[in-house]
Amino acid sequence: MVKTYGKIAVVVLAILAVSITYLQTTLPVRAQEEDLMPSDIKPGQPEPGILTVSGQGLVSMQPDTAHIRFGTLTQADTARQAQQDNTAIMSKVLNALKQAGVTEEQMKTTDFALEPVWDYSKTGETGQTPRLVAYRVTNTVQIRTQNLDSIGHLIDVATRSGANNVNRLWFSVAADDEARLEALEKAYQDAFAKAQRLTQAAGVDILGIQSIDEGGMYYPMPEYRSAADMAESTPILPGEQQIGANVTVKFFIQ
Repeated sequence: MVKTYGKIAVVVLAILAVSITYLQTTLPVRAQEEDLMPSDIKPGQPEPGILTVSGQGLVSMQPDTAHIRFGTLTQADTARQAQQDNTAIMSKVLNALKQAGVTEEQMKTTDFALEPVWDYSKTGETGQTPRLVAYRVTNTVQIRTQNLDSIGHLIDVATRSGANNVNRLWFSVAADDEARLEALEKAYQDAFAKAQRLTQAAGVDILGIQSIDEGGMYYPMPEYRSAADMAESTPILPGEQQIGANVTVKFFIQ
């Protein structure tokens, strides 16, 4: 009889242990779910709906840095000769830029290519295979400067030294952390304004915020200028640099 009571006690204790474990694991989850609900909801009221709105924010700043890409293109009968010619010209360009005040830290190579040049003029008529006629080498260097007044002069220095490809000029802002935060703030304000207008039109109220998701920063495409627009006599106007942000906000409504 004592053994039977002992077995019953063990079973009861096991059930109690399982029950306590269940309560410990489920109650926090339910509490978390209840915490997500806005505090304005009273017992007996229906659960609020969710309104999802996106917002955008743009901040304009005066750029303080210019980026310019110069290139040298050479062509010769052999790959070795094309490379040697290109190296000689690019060395002159880089030395001239250094003398104009551009440091090595402000320069970097962005592209280098050696490729054969084929003649396809007779392939359609006679069915002959393309004929190798030369080798072409391209070398592109990018420089940056915070002296925006020197842009025209630097372009002139590079082209006079042998650069025969000036294909890009754009501007940026070196320190834009504060502008990023301001863009995020404007993006939220835009989303909230949209939510207010929508809820007023629908005749419902905003009770709170369920979540705010940052969609990331973006930079509108800078204005690239062609080599023809970048002569020394042509004024270079930096304009404004724009920094943008996107957010998605989910509002409780009722």
